[in-house]
Parts: sequence; C-alpha cells; structure tokens
Amino acid sequence: MSEGKVCSISGKSQLICEGVFDDVDMAFMNHISTIFGYYDHNGCLNKQITFRGKSCHAAIPQEGVNALNGANLALHAIGLLRESLGYSQYFRIHGIITGGGDAVNIIPDKVTAEYMLRAPTMDELVKLNERFDKIVMHAAKAAECEVTIETVLGCMPLYDDKMLGDSMKETVEYLAPGAFFGNNDHFYASCTDMGDVATVVPAVHAYAPGCAGTAHGIDFRISDPHAAYVVNSQFAALTIADLLYGDGGKAKAIAARKKDLVSIPDYVATVKSINKIADSSDLA
Repeated sequence: MSEGKVCSISGKSQLICEGVFDDVDMAFMNHISTIFGYYDHNGCLNKQITFRGKSCHAAIPQEGVNALNGANLALHAIGLLRESLGYSQYFRIHGIITGGGDAVNIIPDKVTAEYMLRAPTMDELVKLNERFDKIVMHAAKAAECEVTIETVLGCMPLYDDKMLGDSMKETVEYLAPGAFFGNNDHFYASCTDMGDVATVVPAVHAYAPGCAGTAHGIDFRISDPHAAYVVNSQFAALTIADLLYGDGGKAKAIAARKKDLVSIPDYVATVKSINKIADSSDLA
C-alpha cells in the first residue's frame, strides 16, 4: 500500500480501484445465514497502532519509557470516549493488543494494537476517526510515549438498492413460498465490502439460509447443505432470470439508478484521502 500498488485492504474495494467495476451496472451477492433477506450495514476503518517508548531492564524502569503504559492509558481513554457516543447506537470501537513486549524483564519500547471503528455514514466515521486519533495520541503523550496510527478504509457503509432488493424478495416468494424474508427492516452494525460496491453501482448484500451457530464463532457451521448450496444457487440464478426477462426492463430500471451514486473516480479519491498516517510527534 505504501508503494501505491494497493489502495484498499478489502477485495471488492480494490477491484473498484483497479477498474473492474467500470462497466458494471448492478451487483448482488448472497451471504450464508439462517434466513432470506437483506439489510443495510455500517462502514468501518481499520487502524494499525504502534506505541513507542525506550527499553531498559525492568529492575530499573526509571531508565526507560514504557510503551505498554502508553497503550494502557490509550485503552482507558478509548473506553471513556464511548460514553460520549450515545447519540448513535450503531457506533462500534473494538480492538486487540497484537504485541505487548518481548520479555517480562524488559520494559517494552514497542507495543502494537489493531482497532476497527464502525459507523453508519462516512461523515460520522470520519468524525469518529478524528476523535479516536486525538485521544490516542494525547494518551501516549501523557505516558511520555509516542504513537503512530495508520488508518485505512475497511468498508464503506452499505445502503442496499431497494428496487433490486424487492426483485430478490419476489424471487424468494416464488422459490420458497411462505419463507421469511428480512426486508431491510433493521440496520446491521457489522460491515461488508458490498458497501463499497453499493456506493458506485446499485447493489444488494442478500442473505440465504443454510447455517447455524454464532456468526464468526467456533460453533458456526453449515447446518443444511442443500439450502446452503442448492437453494442458494437457485436464489441467485432465478433473480438474474427475473431481472433479464423479456427486454430486461427490471434490470434497465435498476441500472439507471447508477447515475445517482458516487462516480468511481470520486470513490477512489475518497479511499485515498482516508488512508493516512498520523503521528503524535506532529502534535502542536
């Protein structure tokens, strides 16, 4: 990414940047789930954080600067920030420490962490990102450390195309009469790079049944192979057939909505403006 060869860590976003979607009029995908349906999702930013201190023997800590203290103070500051985010129930801030030192008898001079920020709109995401970086950098300074924060776009917020979603709902009514269809009746705090696709072309991130267990959990599994593989494929194929039936009127009507979305050059420019590095040494 630093060499300019990659502009995104998400597959579909990178494909957009490489021009793969330049001649695409619409898109949909089916994600395995427990139900049929589609829902809007948060967008997200991914962050690589490096706290810097000075190593020394742990028996003489006054000779060093403990980078773990900077990270610890930042984690507390992030936790306190959450209190002020009550104006949106969909904001999410979560992370892990990926490196906390190399030996217990050495004051660590480097601590690394990864974080994700999630929000329903890009404006909210950008504002949340600015606040996050500010408190992390000042927390590091308060512990007499320095910190570097590398931010990249994870996914754009997803707002599904209703006309395409309605067509997929009709397909389910034909394919599985009486089956429940989640018709975008609530918002998902999770993220998907179909949000990037839906930013530039009419798109739907659909769901199809066939799994059980906790999403991203150890008990997640395919519980109904026929539904997951066969019915899911029929869902996709019949949706395409319905869109292209006759003179393709449905598909043309949906494709015409592309003009109201973000242009691909503007999308690429936005991605590049989000990808940046902030450093506490630059604080005034």
